This record gives sequence, C-alpha cells and structure tokens, in this order.
Amino acid sequence: MKTSFGKSIVRTYLVNKGRFLANFLTVLLSVAITAGLSALPEGFSASFLKNYENAITPDIILKSKMKTGFGNEDIEIIKSHEKIELLQEFFVVDAKEEDGTYNRFYVYDFASASIAKPVITIGEYPANRGEAIFLTPSRKMAKHQLGEQLTFTHGNPFLPSSLTLLGEAQSPLYNSQSRERAELEDQDNVQYVDSIFFLDRSTMPRFSQSMFTDIYVRLNIPHDYYTKGYQQRVNAIKEELIATLGSSRVAALTLEENTSYALFKNYNDKITLIGYIFPFFFLVLCALINHLGITRLIKDERAAIAVYASSGVPKHKVVFKYSFFITLAVLAGGIIGYLLGAPLLPFAVYPAYTSVFRMNGCPVTFAAPIGLVTIFVLTAIALGLAVFSSLSYLKEEPSDLLHDKAPVVGKRIWMERIPFLWRPIPFSFKSTFRNIFRQKKNFVLTTFAVIGSTLILLAGFALLNVSNALTDHELYADVASSMGLISTVLVLFALGMAFPTIYSLASMNIADRKRELATLKVLGYTDWQCMGYTFREIIVITIFATLIGVPISAFIVDFVLRYLEFGSLQDVQWWSYVVTAALEIGLSVGINFLLYPRIIAIDINDSLKSIE
Repeated sequence: MKTSFGKSIVRTYLVNKGRFLANFLTVLLSVAITAGLSALPEGFSASFLKNYENAITPDIILKSKMKTGFGNEDIEIIKSHEKIELLQEFFVVDAKEEDGTYNRFYVYDFASASIAKPVITIGEYPANRGEAIFLTPSRKMAKHQLGEQLTFTHGNPFLPSSLTLLGEAQSPLYNSQSRERAELEDQDNVQYVDSIFFLDRSTMPRFSQSMFTDIYVRLNIPHDYYTKGYQQRVNAIKEELIATLGSSRVAALTLEENTSYALFKNYNDKITLIGYIFPFFFLVLCALINHLGITRLIKDERAAIAVYASSGVPKHKVVFKYSFFITLAVLAGGIIGYLLGAPLLPFAVYPAYTSVFRMNGCPVTFAAPIGLVTIFVLTAIALGLAVFSSLSYLKEEPSDLLHDKAPVVGKRIWMERIPFLWRPIPFSFKSTFRNIFRQKKNFVLTTFAVIGSTLILLAGFALLNVSNALTDHELYADVASSMGLISTVLVLFALGMAFPTIYSLASMNIADRKRELATLKVLGYTDWQCMGYTFREIIVITIFATLIGVPISAFIVDFVLRYLEFGSLQDVQWWSYVVTAALEIGLSVGINFLLYPRIIAIDINDSLKSIE
C-alpha cells in the first residue's frame, strides 16, 4: 500500500502539471517583484553613499551673512568646538551674466584643501591666474571643453573677467543630474546655475585671497548617513555653532539641504514605500491562485480520497499528499523568485538610477527581508488551505466521495423578472447569465481576480503618467523621468500575474462544465459553439469586473499616490484607463482561445456517466 500510495503522489504531479506550473509561476513572479523592490533601497543607497564615504565630505556648511565674510577670530571659535575634526574656509559666489545666466565660482586653496576637494577626471588643476577647472555638467548645464577660453560680463571685482579651462572635475557635493539653484538674496526669485568653476586661491588678486564666505566643517562623529542618529547629532552641533557665532552673522546648512543628498533620500523613500505597498497586491492575487489550485485539485480527486479512506490510508498521509503538492509549488516558486528577483530587478532598474544620480556600481544583494516574509506567508496560507480542504473531504463518507457532486440547481435570476430587459437577450446569452448566477463562487473569484490585476496594471500606468507629468517640475524632472522604467516593470509583472489567474479560472470553468458541454455535443453543438457557451461567461464576468475594477482601482491609486506624495490622480491620462481595461479583456479573450483544445478533448461517454 505504501508503494501504491507513493506512486499516486507522483501520478498527481504528472496529471496536474499545468496546475502545479500555474501556482509555481504565480509565486515566482510575486516573490520576484517583492524581493526585487525590497532590495532596491538599501543596496542602491549603499552605492550612492559611497560618493560621500569615499571622500572627506562636510557635515555642516557655515555661510557668513557679513559682507566681509569670516574673520580669523570666527575661524578660531569654530575650531575650538570639541566635535569638529576638520574645517576648510573658502570663497564662493553666484555671479549673474548680462545674458541672465548664473555661474558659480569656488575659490579653494587646492594645495591644502581636504574637505570636498574636486577630483580631476580630465586635465589638471589650475596653477596660474586666469585658469580654472569646471564641474562635470548635468544634462541641463552648459557644456565645456578643455582649453576653452571664456569671457564673463558679471562685473564682480573679486572674480576674473576671463578664464581658460584646464580640467574637468567631480565634487562629492554634486552627485545628481538635478540643477542647482542660484543663491540669491531674493528667495522668491528662482534661478539656476548654468556652470560651476573652481579656481585656486593663490592665483587670485591679493585683496581677495583672504576673503572667506563659507566654511566646510567635518565632525568627529559616526557617519551613518540617512539615519536619524546622524541627522540628530549634526543638527545639535549646527545649533551650537549658530548660537556661538550668532544667528545674525552666520547661517548653517547640513547635507539635508544638499540637492543631491536630499533628492536621493526623497527618491529612495518613495521606492521604499512602493516596495511595501505594491507587493501586498501581488501577494493577495498570488494567494487567490494558490486557493484555486489546491481546492480544485482536492475536488478533482474526490474518488481517490474515497479509495484512500476505504483502504485504511491514515488521514495524515492524505493531508500530507496535498499539502506537499502545494507547498512544493510555493517553496520552489518562492525560492527561485527570490534568487532571481533580489539581484536581477535592481540590475534592470539600475539605468533609471544612473540617469539621475552618480552611482558606484549596481549592488548585487540577496538581502530582501520582505521577499522572505512573502514566501513564509504564502507557504502558510497554502498549507492552511491544503490541510483545511483535505480534512473537510475526509469527513465525508467514502461512498459519497465516489460520486461527483450534483451541479447547482438552476433558478430564475433577477433579470428574468424584468421582461423588457430579459426578452431581447439572445438565448445563448440568457444561458450565460443563468450560469453566472448559478455558479456564484466562480463569479466572485473571477471578479476579485480581475479587479486585483486591474489595480496593479492601472497603478503601473499611473506611475508612468505621474512621472511624465512631473518632468516639467524642475526639482523632480530627472527623478520623475527615471520612474518610467520602474512603472514598466510593474506593468509587465502585473500582466505576468494576470495570465495564470485568468487561465486558472477559465480552466476551472471548463472542468465544472464538462457534463454540460458533453450534453451539448450530444445535442449537435459544434466545438466552437461549446467554446462560446463556456468562455462567454468568463468574458462577461471579466468585462463586468473591469468596469467596476477601474473606478475602484482609480480610488486606491489616488490614495497610494497621495501617500507617496508623488503626483495625484489628475496626472493619470485617459488612455491609461482604456489600455488597462483593454489588456484585461484582451487577455481573457486570448486565454479562452488557448483553452479551446480542452473543449475538443472532452470525452462524451466519460463526462455523461451517472453521478448517482
């Protein structure tokens, strides 16, 4: 008996390959997107923060409000603070040209500079008067070449009127493609810097060599960037320095005010929220497929369960058989999905990050705790369903299990009570509506499945629309444009999840209709007519679910966008709703045609055996 029971387990896998594969792929996709999204923030944050960790970066930038800048006494006071490790004074100014553009000029002592010193990528540091290097420009800044000679019209006596560019450099304080706002007295007048130049203090006129407008301060504290502890320590010391020097004489900025640092934090926080929100919808849809898979498998093997019960096979072995089937599908799909999603999804969206930020290599990590939690939750749900369903069948008498359950008795539906609505409907559609209301469970499951996939699809398109809408906003332009790739990934995964969902439901509908379809074949219906009889229900339910799913999804998407603080429903274009609905309905139609061979394969004699 042990041998035959073991063979029956193997036979179950062979006969139900499609069902096993549907559960396997659904879990794989769900865990892959979950693990991949949860791996993005930490891994990419580590890659970006190397820009600050590999250089001596200031924790605080002190800016003098006095026209004379910082004096020696001020510098000595700052040096006396016990938490200050290094400081570096320099001169910086944003100068307006006659054509309305702004250029930023830094004057460093390159020989002694240690904090945030520009690193030459091409060329050499300036050594003579009238020489300078330029910052590697972002996409919206002016482009320059080595050896280029520039003439300025700013009229600032502290700055040269012409420069020769000797080199191109990168700075640890400029790590994004976002434009830098010019520092103006009128804060309401928003202007952007067109170019950034670095000059050596020794090449400047004598009267300007001792002019210091800013001081970089490096603190003797743990530099665990983007943590509350780091931010609190820096803010506390900043307030102490302002109190010591006087708020009327000095202003202080931290990395929180640095454009690149703050922009990446904002961007990464949104990716983190997406990594928490969207996997929930994938998990619910995946759990639904697992429910359909295991409950349908156990229902199809009613007779086998009866044989086990009458042959003395212990109940725990029967429970083990079905629990092992679904658990293996979930664990195999979950593990492979985790191993693929955690490293590959970051690799896929890495170009989106590099289009905005200066990164230091694509992180390869398997540290995706949410992915592991998803595997655990899906396994627990699948195992619970398998145990509950198999035990419920084992409570029945073997003689009852040997017979299929009689079909649900047909009843008049509410539409039949409205003559002017019911009479014009063709006969074939009347039977469709009767079957829909007769098989309430199929109706509810299909409706929820379609609404779930509609939600994920619309969310992906909405993210793309919002990204496009925000490209006109200077602060979010580059970040928003990079979100397009992430939204594309979400749409593709949503389609990947929708396919096995609708396929499983359509396949289940055929299995429930085998007896009816066999009867129709005996009455002379062609295979195409039988297909229409069965698949018309799925398509009608899909259309209904899509029509109510789109507004429901729009409501949820609006909430999600507002929670993310990334656009609103007003930014979502009309075509996103149309394409979402078309994809859902088109997918349903396509899957129905794929299942046409199942209609042809129905055996009339076998299907019409007595159920008594």
